[in-house]
Amino acid sequence: MELPGLFVMSITPFDAQDRVDERLLRMQLRRFAAEGIGVYLGSPGTGEGHALELPELRRMYEIGVEELRGKAPVFASGRQPRAAKQAIALAREAEAAGVGAWQLYPPDMGHGHKPTGGIGAGAGGELEAYYDEVLSAVHLPVLLSTHHGVGYGIPVALLVRLCRRHQQLIGVNLTNPRIEYVVRANDALAGKVKIFVGSSVHMLDNLALGGYGCVDWVPNVAPKLCASIVRHWRSGDTRAAAAAWAKAMRLNTALNTDSNGNPSMETPRGAKAAMRLLGQPAGEFRKPFQRVDDAAMQRIAAALKELGIQETEGLA
Repeated sequence: MELPGLFVMSITPFDAQDRVDERLLRMQLRRFAAEGIGVYLGSPGTGEGHALELPELRRMYEIGVEELRGKAPVFASGRQPRAAKQAIALAREAEAAGVGAWQLYPPDMGHGHKPTGGIGAGAGGELEAYYDEVLSAVHLPVLLSTHHGVGYGIPVALLVRLCRRHQQLIGVNLTNPRIEYVVRANDALAGKVKIFVGSSVHMLDNLALGGYGCVDWVPNVAPKLCASIVRHWRSGDTRAAAAAWAKAMRLNTALNTDSNGNPSMETPRGAKAAMRLLGQPAGEFRKPFQRVDDAAMQRIAAALKELGIQETEGLA
């Protein structure tokens, strides 16, 4: 499967009746296809996948397949599972919808509990047993997520063992703030699977280390800008890639700022606020998420203007 170097964790637009707005979702998908960006649907956080029911996720996957067939890959994401059977149930919906691949999250065991076998442990343990159970029951292509949001890390040695045992593994999405982890994973997995980082923060690091690309939420707001980073890098124009990345990182920072101006994980709120200001298909939130306040909207509008996002995206 030939994959683009950039994937987006797409927002999920809702209508005023708290339903997935299929019209706006299709508009959003066409924006990504125009830039050759691959799409993950129903992600936790940015995609509000944690609040979506299985029938809603399946319908979103079906729409993605309909809209992007032959244009860009559409992959399934979804809520982080509590147990293997929940992950398998989600994979069944993805398989039935005909997506190209599925992202498997590590288990979120609730109340801060962590499975045995995490970073610092040897072979075996609850974490390895979870992956073996899920991957033995799922047959579509899979990418493993190492998202630090669950509160623990996945040993690189475990990633290597899983890639050897389970042939449907085609990639890993490394979402980890520590560059040492990205380095070790690239060195250990080179030639085995495609290596993505789960944030534009390490996009250029990963490409320089020989990794394949990036999965990020910022392309919801600026798909042309973000797609240009990988395009410039692969054409050998590293100066242009760095300049585009710097602008994307400033946009990332502006949108990840809370109502008091402090750094915060504001990705769904900030993304939809910026999209709304740019006239893009943001839709509504699913509660308890709410729109940002007027002061935040003013800060975001100022950042969009200062960075020239309207001009970069051809919206001026």
